[in-house]
Amino acid sequence: EPEGSVFVTDLGKEINLGSAINPVIEASGKKLFFTGIGFPEGKGGEDIFESSMDDTVWSSRKPLSLLNTPANESVSSVSIDGTELLITGNYSSSYGNGDIFASFLTDKGWTNVRHYRQPINTEHFEGDGIKTPDGKALIFSSDRPDGSFEYHKKGDYFAGSYDGNID
Repeated sequence: EPEGSVFVTDLGKEINLGSAINPVIEASGKKLFFTGIGFPEGKGGEDIFESSMDDTVWSSRKPLSLLNTPANESVSSVSIDGTELLITGNYSSSYGNGDIFASFLTDKGWTNVRHYRQPINTEHFEGDGIKTPDGKALIFSSDRPDGSFEYHKKGDYFAGSYDGNID
């Protein structure tokens, strides 16, 4: 087979029943986190699930119930060592239209979320957080003013969508 070939594999109904989006694979290749919409074991809206590689097959999806609410939560990234999940959500400590949160893996499972404070999160939308491999920087998107173009708030119609100008 030629170098650089790409293979697409259906992960099966355990992962793809309903709508599975934003897949994030741990660096070991043994754990998969994803955002699920419409799964019966979810709490509503978008929920976070995990699956583990068992030899060559992904296990049944498992909701991360402590992290899921009736609102929308979406997994953004997992740390290199697999012990920190970054999540985009609107938990009770959120400043506004979506913020970045972290959950940490302990011997007892994933912790309650920790809210990143200002200046990371603001009253504007922040999401899609990912830390650099050394953990010293956080890269994320936001619709706050002073971006690259004229400001258009997320949720307001502009240029054919309601996404605002997220930078």
